[in-house]
Amino acid sequence: MKRYIYGFGGISLELAEIMRTKNEFVSAFVIDREYLKDDMNSNSLHIPVISFEEYARHYEEEHSVITITLGEPEYRERLSLKLKAYGIEEESINLGAYVSSDSSVRRGTILHLDSVVSSGCSVGKGCLLNKRVIVGHDSIVGDYSVISPSAVMGGHVSVGSKCFIGLGACIRDRVRIGNNVIIGMGAVVTHDIEDESVAYGSPAEIIRRNETHKVFR
Repeated sequence: MKRYIYGFGGISLELAEIMRTKNEFVSAFVIDREYLKDDMNSNSLHIPVISFEEYARHYEEEHSVITITLGEPEYRERLSLKLKAYGIEEESINLGAYVSSDSSVRRGTILHLDSVVSSGCSVGKGCLLNKRVIVGHDSIVGDYSVISPSAVMGGHVSVGSKCFIGLGACIRDRVRIGNNVIIGMGAVVTHDIEDESVAYGSPAEIIRRNETHKVFR
């Protein structure tokens, strides 16, 4: 079965390279036609870059799988819905994470090296858990949320959908993070954060609203 990656940025290249070391090979990077450029095919891994339309044409006959690798939660959802409209289900990737046998991880989620999903957890669809992320026991991560490297959450934490948790952030046990929330790099979250908030600092405080639902402007 052929594997494709929807995206062509740092995360995409990194995943493809790690997968190659495990003898799992990516057939092509897939991007939307308007972003396609000729020089993309000279990437360091020598993996072709094709348009989404080209991929969709051959999807059924190849019985291929595809995973979205973008780091923007809003775009992860948009591309997931686009795939669904074509009848295409995205596939999960586990690069070497530990997932407890009594935890669940929905389809399309990427689990990076050395990340941990502890006992009794639920990780939604289309999420990205980057390197060395720890999800404490009985925690929930909502759909399309992105958790950056070395972020840690305690037990019974709830992270909403389309959230972005920054590098090295720490979330105290039993804290609830709403939907479309951005938690800044190195933040220490000791209390609940409401929907559409941007919170930074130690202890983390809300500094503005996330009205655009965008992390990278």
